[in-house]
Amino acid sequence: MKKFFSIIFIILSVGVSYVILRNAEIIGPTVCEKTLKYSLGQFDSRFGITESDFTFALLEAEGVWEDAFNVNLFQLVEQADFKVNLIFDERQRLAIEEERKRNELEMLENTYLSLSHEQSKSQALYEKELSAYKTSADEYERRISSFNSEVEMWNRRGGAPQDVYERLEQEEKELRQLAVSLEAQRVSINSFARELNRLSAQGNSLVGQYNVGVKTYQSEHGSSREFSQGEYNGREINIFQFDDMSNLTLVLVHELGHALGLDHVEDPRSVMYYLMGEQDLENVSLTEEDISALRERCRI
Repeated sequence: MKKFFSIIFIILSVGVSYVILRNAEIIGPTVCEKTLKYSLGQFDSRFGITESDFTFALLEAEGVWEDAFNVNLFQLVEQADFKVNLIFDERQRLAIEEERKRNELEMLENTYLSLSHEQSKSQALYEKELSAYKTSADEYERRISSFNSEVEMWNRRGGAPQDVYERLEQEEKELRQLAVSLEAQRVSINSFARELNRLSAQGNSLVGQYNVGVKTYQSEHGSSREFSQGEYNGREINIFQFDDMSNLTLVLVHELGHALGLDHVEDPRSVMYYLMGEQDLENVSLTEEDISALRERCRI
């Protein structure tokens, strides 16, 4: 009997149907069955890290995917056709500018905190000196009032006895000394007040600078960023920007996910989400959605 390889006979309850397969699907190994071998390509030293640092981040990124399935998905080998490149461009320049502005804000904040501490100490000293001055001034006013009243009384009587005169003379001397002491206290307190006003004005200036800086920083760098820090183009992975080593690891995990054939997912915490922001940089790991996407891709 003659055979027809391009025709499948499907028997239905209502008769016979013919389906012609013009392009039959050939099922090959999945990404979980075939290790992606890669090597380091371009490496721009302007990022400020060594090739060893970059390699370590790559191996950590590999592990995030491989540990989930205990499968060797990637292998770093010399001269592999698939390259992972570190390319410096405008994105990293902006990242460096962002870090500079962030450092400036931290310096402003630290300067303000130091100034605020100094101001608190000066305020405490000022209040202590002012309280002592008021106590001394009240005592002085009480004594001078009593002294003047007694002098007036003896003057109306035509003079005081010798012992009273000598006592009043000593009291006048002490009151003059107290007045000099009070004046020194007043000058010192006014100096404290001027210093507090200077610290206050400087603090207000720092707060103003900080608030302007924060507003500018947030407008330029505060929003979540799309994963434009790297790209997978089917032949290689290019890394264009990262903030620190944890951030670099996350970017590499994301791009390695694309190299596995994964698309973006919906969970903002997932490494395959299209925005950066809610992922855990301290412990870069896959979410259930990331794992499900890889399971589906691996057909397991």
